[in-house]
Amino acid sequence: MSDPQQPRPSTGVPPLMRAGLILAAITIIADQASKWLLQDMLLKQPVIEVIPGFFNLVMVWNRGISFGMLGGAGALPPWVLSAIAVAICVVLFLWLRAARSRWTAWAIGLVIGGGPRKVFDRARRGGGGGF
Repeated sequence: MSDPQQPRPSTGVPPLMRAGLILAAITIIADQASKWLLQDMLLKQPVIEVIPGFFNLVMVWNRGISFGMLGGAGALPPWVLSAIAVAICVVLFLWLRAARSRWTAWAIGLVIGGGPRKVFDRARRGGGGGF
């Protein structure tokens, strides 16, 4: 018979890290699903008026990094930018392992969840679609 006072064996993954990784997975799935939905809509109708005269959704392809930086004539190859994104995700994963706050773990999980999108896009198309 087991002693109720003995602690249960650990799964090896700290609870805060597990929460951050679950949030990262949910973010990746939601990001890919929303991207697929919006791309499908924008391929059928190139401009979607959200707030007439103020805010439209328009498909653009970003071959660089944020806001198209480093995407001009001397653009870095997609594999370089993907390698940088993967390296950043590895650093964030290590930071997540050391997280001591639920908010920190959640924030890192959200950032990790957003990172693979660009890697997926660069592997498939050489750049990322933006809206």
